[in-house]
Amino acid sequence: MSDPAVSVVLSVSDDLSLLTWAIESLRRQTLGDWELLPVGAGAVGATREFLDCAATADQRIRLVEHPFLRGRAAAYSAARGYLIAYLDSGGEFYHDHLARAWEGRGRGDVLVFRYDLIADVAGSPDAGTATRYDPLTRHDKLFSESVVAAIGVVHRRELLARIEPFTDGPDYRSAVEADDDLWRKLARVGARFVYIPAASGKWRVRSDTQLSLRPAASPCAVPPALVAVTVHNAVEKRQMLIPRDETGTVARIFGEGKYDGVPVDKLRVPPVIVDVGANVGVFALYAKLRFHRDAIVHCFEPHLPTIELLRRNVRELPGVTVHPFGLGRGDVTAELRLDPRSSAGHSIKAEHVRHPEGIARVTLRDAGAVWDDLGLGEVDVLKLDACGCEGDILEALGPHLTQVRFVLVALNCVTDRPRIEALLPRHQLVIETTRTAEPGLLKFVRLDLRGEMAARVTVHSTHIAGVGPADRTPVMSGFAATSRARGSSYFPRVMFASYHCYHDSASGAALCTRDLFALLTARGWACRVFTGPNLDDPVAPPVGDKLRAYPTTQMARGRFGNADFTLYHSQAGGFPVTMFAPDPPAATRSPTQEEARAFAAVLSDAIREFRPDVVLTYGGDDASRAVVEAGRAVGAAVVFWLHNRAYTDATIFRDCDTVVVPSEASRGHYRDLLGLESVVLPGPWM
Repeated sequence: MSDPAVSVVLSVSDDLSLLTWAIESLRRQTLGDWELLPVGAGAVGATREFLDCAATADQRIRLVEHPFLRGRAAAYSAARGYLIAYLDSGGEFYHDHLARAWEGRGRGDVLVFRYDLIADVAGSPDAGTATRYDPLTRHDKLFSESVVAAIGVVHRRELLARIEPFTDGPDYRSAVEADDDLWRKLARVGARFVYIPAASGKWRVRSDTQLSLRPAASPCAVPPALVAVTVHNAVEKRQMLIPRDETGTVARIFGEGKYDGVPVDKLRVPPVIVDVGANVGVFALYAKLRFHRDAIVHCFEPHLPTIELLRRNVRELPGVTVHPFGLGRGDVTAELRLDPRSSAGHSIKAEHVRHPEGIARVTLRDAGAVWDDLGLGEVDVLKLDACGCEGDILEALGPHLTQVRFVLVALNCVTDRPRIEALLPRHQLVIETTRTAEPGLLKFVRLDLRGEMAARVTVHSTHIAGVGPADRTPVMSGFAATSRARGSSYFPRVMFASYHCYHDSASGAALCTRDLFALLTARGWACRVFTGPNLDDPVAPPVGDKLRAYPTTQMARGRFGNADFTLYHSQAGGFPVTMFAPDPPAATRSPTQEEARAFAAVLSDAIREFRPDVVLTYGGDDASRAVVEAGRAVGAAVVFWLHNRAYTDATIFRDCDTVVVPSEASRGHYRDLLGLESVVLPGPWM
């Protein structure tokens, strides 16, 4: 093995989040010819496990078996690079730093770079601000002050032979003091210091950082790399940390029901779930909350920084195992092309990431051999999202696929679909979702279970316009996303469902419902709407015509049986609203039997995924009557909201838990007319 261009000495702390960012910044370097030598007293326990995993996944990472100060000597002895650079768990290199240092290696013996100081002091008003520091401004104080942090220094390795050998002493009080002593020793032996007018990276300055390099300057805001999202079903809440650029993934899985459609009652208890391309664990959490809390989940993820975040997110989920490698057709080391837009887009396929921001070496193992090693046997759900490698993994699994009940496969390119279908001859494609701007999804059921799914639904989803900032926290369908801390009070989940249109501005009932949901949402309730297209105004145009013009609307076309329909997904007042509309559009007529069955089928999926505590409804048509059965099927309390005195059939209310009327007069009217007992709920709704 040839010697690398740069040896990077990494001082390790026990803060895994900072350590992850530091190593990830190194793996994103445009110059990939480096080796990493971690040293530090913090390399024990979980930190050591992390580093062992890192070294296994990337041969450029070599562990040094020493504490930090004494470990410097071991690192220098082990180093093979022409240059030596420095990094610690509070720092991150900018992506071109090592390439810039290599290009400038002939300019001097010691290259000194600028860097950005990030205030990271809890409770400080300056927390999260950045200041560019230039060591040149204090170069004449090298022998009296702490002039430059290690992240700003790159020097030739051969210089170390010209200074006194490193031993177990001196007993430096801090790593900063050790660094300062090294710079001075280099200067004393005549090393030429050259100050480079470029930034090496960023360094977080904490309250325990013993360095007084905090020059006053105009700060600029630095957004956090991770955001916290809390999701819950009817019985439990879970919080996870995700990269800011992955909030859209969370919204699609929990909000838009990306993986909806698997009949939970047809899974074993506990179900076995295989999650290939687990990323940071969003689907694993979905499986625990949606399928069964005791689900056994095997997560496969090859990207080192993502693995650490995945482990952090699932460590409190019993039955979840993280496998720190990817699956493929054989045991190989591959180059993962890092997608600059999203960590979920990293791929070993060049055609999927044409302009990567870096290359990471990852470990892939033969999928069939891993299946045998784990003794998986029957698997309830196989979720496969490997950024273009889905066909290769299915091919490697071969006959093992006959043991899988339901298969969820990402469709990264429409031309992959014939191969995927051919590799699953014992399964039937029942749901297909294709999108214009992101991967679609194919949902298969094993042939012996196909009778459990009434019909194939094909959904072609077209993104009409942008859905707003990626970091906006959504209120999620199927679960609720909140910013409340753990231990806060539980707020009920309520869904309004009716074939009568929630968007109808001419309907007093719709306006009352909108007012009620606005108040409930403001008080922390998780709300969701599934509505039909029916309007009170006989000459009104279809609502879909108006929704298409909204900047946050998404549209999906589907088919159930012989009925074609369109779903319009939008946000209204902080919660999701889905409108079902038959094709061709019909604003005022009652639904046909086929349309009513299609409405009921899609509604049932929405209710099963959202798991409401209360389902609120009104309307006497065949489609609206299906709401009661769908709500009771998930154990929700069904409330019929009577807004007028036009109902004459008592059977409409027979299976409802409660009937609500707006006044005592209405209550008396229906008691006398239908023998119906009801509850008075006057406005305003509190």
